[in-house]
Amino acid sequence: MSSRSLNIHIVMVALLLVACGKEAYDDLIHEEHAPGEIRVTNYIFKSYLKRLPIKSITPIIFKVRPIGIAGTCSIWSNGYREISIDPNYWVNATDAARLEILAHEIGHCDYNLDHNNEVVIDKELGECPASVMNDTNFSDPCFTKYFNSYMKEFV
Repeated sequence: MSSRSLNIHIVMVALLLVACGKEAYDDLIHEEHAPGEIRVTNYIFKSYLKRLPIKSITPIIFKVRPIGIAGTCSIWSNGYREISIDPNYWVNATDAARLEILAHEIGHCDYNLDHNNEVVIDKELGECPASVMNDTNFSDPCFTKYFNSYMKEFV
């Protein structure tokens, strides 16, 4: 196998294994939020947020995340919260995957939801996550089929 072919296989496997940060608060160890600093949601996320029937007051920004991590919710000791989405994940993500990662991280930051890795058996699709809070990004076809059910988690 050529090195180029090997690299392509590695990238494909990495994209399939992209997940939410295992620890929602990893950033606390690595950086401090500057007192008085105000961050706002990147305008690119606005049209996606309008399509989600959930509310968020947490700023959402692009920030390179560790390999295999699509997004994180960071909460500082002063209560400041921020959602970081990896730009490399975003560029390569489908529309459904983008909506899913935003809903998932909003679930952590705005609704204090933990990961839920339960599954449901679908006659057509096989196993689908029972929750948008699944710790692995799964997107379509499950996300689209069960979108309304997933959004009920935020009530």
